[in-house]
Amino acid sequence: MDITREEYKIEEKYLSNVMLKLDEQLKKRSGEYDIKKEELLEIKKYVWTHNIDGAEKASFMGEIAMKESMEDYLKATTIALHRMQESAYFGRLDYKETVEKEIKPYYIGIGNLIDENTLDIYVYDWRTPFASMYYDYETGPAVYDAPMGTIEGDIFLKRQYKIEKDKIKYIFNSDVKIEDEILQDVLSQNTNEKMKNIVTTIQKEQNQIIRDEGHDVLVVQGPAGSGKTSVALHRIAYLLYKHGKQVRYNNILIFSPNQVFMDYISSVLPEMGEENVLQTTFNEYSISFLEDEFESIESLNDQLEYIYSNEGKRESRLNAIKLKMSVQMLDIINNYIEYIGNEILKMQDIVIERKAEQTRHTGKDEKVVAITKSEMSKLFFDDYKDLPIVMRIDKIINRAVMIYDDGRLSDKKIEELRRRLKKNIVKMNALDMYKNLYKDKILFKKIIEKSGAKGYDIDAICDDTTRKLDNKEIYHEDIAPLLYLQGKMQGFYKANTIKHVMIDEAQDYSVIQYEIVRNIFTNAKLTVLGDINQSIHPFVDYKDYDSIKQIFTKNNSVIMKLSKSFRSSSEITKFSRQILNDDTIQEIERYHGKPQIFNVESDAQIIEGIVKNLQEFKSEHMKSVGIICKSSEQASEVYEMLKNKTDVDLIRKDDIKFRHKAVIIPSYLAKGLEFDGVILYNINKENYIENIDKKLFYTMCTRPLHKLVMYNIGEINSYIEGIDESYYDVQSTR
Repeated sequence: MDITREEYKIEEKYLSNVMLKLDEQLKKRSGEYDIKKEELLEIKKYVWTHNIDGAEKASFMGEIAMKESMEDYLKATTIALHRMQESAYFGRLDYKETVEKEIKPYYIGIGNLIDENTLDIYVYDWRTPFASMYYDYETGPAVYDAPMGTIEGDIFLKRQYKIEKDKIKYIFNSDVKIEDEILQDVLSQNTNEKMKNIVTTIQKEQNQIIRDEGHDVLVVQGPAGSGKTSVALHRIAYLLYKHGKQVRYNNILIFSPNQVFMDYISSVLPEMGEENVLQTTFNEYSISFLEDEFESIESLNDQLEYIYSNEGKRESRLNAIKLKMSVQMLDIINNYIEYIGNEILKMQDIVIERKAEQTRHTGKDEKVVAITKSEMSKLFFDDYKDLPIVMRIDKIINRAVMIYDDGRLSDKKIEELRRRLKKNIVKMNALDMYKNLYKDKILFKKIIEKSGAKGYDIDAICDDTTRKLDNKEIYHEDIAPLLYLQGKMQGFYKANTIKHVMIDEAQDYSVIQYEIVRNIFTNAKLTVLGDINQSIHPFVDYKDYDSIKQIFTKNNSVIMKLSKSFRSSSEITKFSRQILNDDTIQEIERYHGKPQIFNVESDAQIIEGIVKNLQEFKSEHMKSVGIICKSSEQASEVYEMLKNKTDVDLIRKDDIKFRHKAVIIPSYLAKGLEFDGVILYNINKENYIENIDKKLFYTMCTRPLHKLVMYNIGEINSYIEGIDESYYDVQSTR
């Protein structure tokens, strides 16, 4: 439906009023912020420069905390108003509640704009309950959940805008459908240096995920380009908005796949007026528990580099990685913990010698059975089974001391007795215990057999692991098993201040890693995002997310699925899903040409072709280009051949910044990222091995928005061989 000239003038006038109100509030908030900032500085100076007593200091510290909170609020409000000056709103609903007679217009943007005198609302924040209807309904009956209950009514008009500062670029009336013009406009654009917010184009299935609060564990499965990470970040923004008094930015933690990805998503929350939440990688988080024990801790990137450089070889460490990243490894450690418990309880009854002066009746030295072996066994395996081993032992010792003590022992004597008994029972050190597991090959073989794991070279695994640990070094695949053993023996660290954890690229986490997360973040709700078809770790291979969901069985959990891929052009999505033979992935009707395959004879021809590709991409205004190599080693070799022929950067495995230009990047750092165009360097069968690299190859093919170019030397990989040639164009220079 076209907008009449009269309607357009009304819209221009409304925007003009909104801009005036924004200017007015921005000046006021900026002034208030400056005043509060100065007041806070003066109070801090007074506290620093005056010798004040404890009570007075406590009073000042309370005042400082209050003023800091107000300063943070004013700063966030000022930033949000600045954002709204760039684009005041993007949507409008004309809505009438069932109990009302009048149809009212409601404008929706990235923040609230309210007249402080009249309390008239000029713009509703997209996160308000009312605004959820904008994403969920077409014109017609529509409901939303408000604090006072469910509100019923009808939408009579749904309107979308593109506004830049004080100018309306376009307006049109629309329904919720995937091919709508604003979504198409956004998707046809090139990439930015950082991931952008998607508040103007959130789809109904995405909105359900963003606003879900009925589950402690939300698992999201979606294909490449379905917006999983964006949706999760908008979910965080929603939670911060709705529960701002209880949940702050430092109560939320994101586990990201790598540092480059962390940098790439770093602007999404600030764009929506929120501070960035805590971010880390599992590897970084783990190091904080182990750095005092080791001189060298291998990263995930280093492990993947090793795997990709040795795939297809009969190599003993690959065998070890496969075992330690498997589901069976959790059983192995649990069986080992049971073995440790049985070894502890091989001792006899706890007998304590009581001196003559301590005996009440005989006046002679005597030996007292403080606790029997059978009693210890019952306490250890039944009564205290849910406690860490060290705590179980402490409780058993406390019980023995309580039985022994007749009330005449001093606290010092009791503590001496506790230490003596504990020393006699066992020396508990998780690292030593983990080493012993591999040093005792006979024991390791028995535990392996009990877990059901088969086909492993036990001697080689034990020898290599022992050598590494004795050198105060640790492989990446040993980090999670050791941390889990440490937690079960000594107790898991409790991150009680974290109220929400988001795990991105969940398909690359082992079951043991999930167990660690479950035990550390006991107060947190979880959002787990991934795609089982995008696992870049060849030894972590989930068939579905039920196994992950089962880890959190005590929690209220749900799996939600996204089915549409928004990132790539129709041709690229159709091509990519043929790799998986999966027709359930829905593409967007946006066309930009079929993927291209160039069969060449040498690396020199690939380099020559890439230079031409980059020139073509530049003429099409594509700034972000990923030249993806399988490994960091290969990426470095390609960079040396290209650096003097064209403007290109190399992203190394230890880099922390995403660069918005032509970059050469190893495959494992490219996951989660997107580029205007992608060039895959040599997709032959030696690089992408049959039955091993299908998911990695699929993941790399789904990185581009517009163009996918692939080069091949020799025999092409089996995944391409299985695709009908109608899905791609092929050229040969052989």
